[in-house]
Amino acid sequence: MKPSFFLKTFLPVFAAIILVVGIAYAVWTEPTAAPPGNNVEAPINTGATAQTKAGAMYSNDRVGAPNLCIGTDCRSVWPAEGTPSYGCVCYTYVGPWAPGFATYINCGGGYWLITSYFAAAGTWARGPVYFPCSP
Repeated sequence: MKPSFFLKTFLPVFAAIILVVGIAYAVWTEPTAAPPGNNVEAPINTGATAQTKAGAMYSNDRVGAPNLCIGTDCRSVWPAEGTPSYGCVCYTYVGPWAPGFATYINCGGGYWLITSYFAAAGTWARGPVYFPCSP
């Protein structure tokens, strides 16, 4: 007796489906705890709970916060030019010889270039580069 068309085509496809489902079921394991415990890290969210992120964080727009903290120094406003609390004097200088700007700090003993951008050369520089003259 000849096997029918149904047995030749449907049976191998059905057997393959059963095999794939069985393998998928066998390798599935439930998570050991509800997220985020013993699982992936919780996403950064807008809640009031403090959060820590292990890697770098980038934004295509501004990031706002009521305070900026570096170490234990937390500030709600950025200090203006002049003499800050640590005794150094900061200057911002826009040179007439080339479009751009430079920011210097003087803590006694000369000026240190903190950052500068000179449009004529299209370059940024960042200190500590000793700059012997006053802007």
